[in-house]
This record gives sequence, structure tokens and C-alpha cells, in this order.
Amino acid sequence: MKSHLRHFIYLFGLLTILGSYIFYIPTPYIFFTISILGFLLSLIALIFIIRNDPSKPMLIFLLFGILTFFLRPLVKDWVISRKYISLITDHQTEFKKVNEILTSKKENISYPTISGQIDSILSPDEINTLEQFLKDTKLLYIKKDEAKIFYAVWGVPLNSDYGIVYFYSGIIPTKHYKQLKGNWYYD
Repeated sequence: MKSHLRHFIYLFGLLTILGSYIFYIPTPYIFFTISILGFLLSLIALIFIIRNDPSKPMLIFLLFGILTFFLRPLVKDWVISRKYISLITDHQTEFKKVNEILTSKKENISYPTISGQIDSILSPDEINTLEQFLKDTKLLYIKKDEAKIFYAVWGVPLNSDYGIVYFYSGIIPTKHYKQLKGNWYYD
């Protein structure tokens, strides 16, 4: 089988889709852009493969596409969990300090607050610690309830959230969350 540019573009597109998860955490918009670009490249190249290649090589390339489709969730989970573990490890001291501040309060806390008003539950030093933590880790916001502390990697406070969760109350989630290490999970 003779290799053509369309074959390389198709494989490059498939690898781009799988590799885009590297950008999932720090820059989700780049992740989406790279994923869509990889999909479009592989789709256009696949159209040329279907139109120009004999059936046997075409089936081989279709199998590559199907394999990528099934590998994608495995690669996604593996890469994202490694990125989250790296974030937790790199800022372990800061996470511990923020967890201590928030678990010392009985109330549910969201920081920064949606209204923009500073919560009187937190002292000025605690607020400074949270602000510096968010700045250093590039996280968007923190929400604490009676069972967990949620650290938003990206999303909006009232809509869909993607991030890491620290379960401090002893309640272990049975579904929806995937464990990273210890009491750390991701959503």
C-alpha cells in the first residue's frame, strides 16, 4: 500500500484528537479548538481515503478511526487524572492550608462569592490566603458544603463545573466522581 498525504493527515488528525487532552485542564478553549481541528482534519482526509483508496486500505483506516473512538475515553481519563494529581502535588501545602481554613467553618462557603461581596465568615487573612491560592493555582473558584470542597478548574459557578473535589467528612462518593488519590476525586 502506497502512503499518500491523505493517510498522514488522517492519522495526524486522530492523534491530535487524543493529544488534545493535554490542554484540558490549563486551557480548555485550546483543548476544544485542537479537538475540533483534529476531527475536521481526520474527517476530510477520511473522505479522500474513501473516494480514492481500494477497499482493503480504506477498511484499515476506518479501523484506526474506530480504535481512536474507543481509546479516546481511556486516554481522556488517564491524562486528566494525571494533570489533576500533578496540580494537587505541586500545590500540596496550599491545598492543605485552604482545606484547613474551609473545614474550620460550619457554614457552606463559596469563594469568590457569586454576588462579589466578601463573606463575613472569613477573616481578612483567610480571604488573602484564598485569593493568593486561586491566583497561584489558576483555579476559578472554591465551593465548600457539608461533605466536600470543590475546586473549579473551569466552568461557571451556576452552570457546569469541572474540577477536583476533596471529601473531608468521611463520606465516600459512590458514583459520578473518579478517585485521584486519598480523599481527592474529580468530576
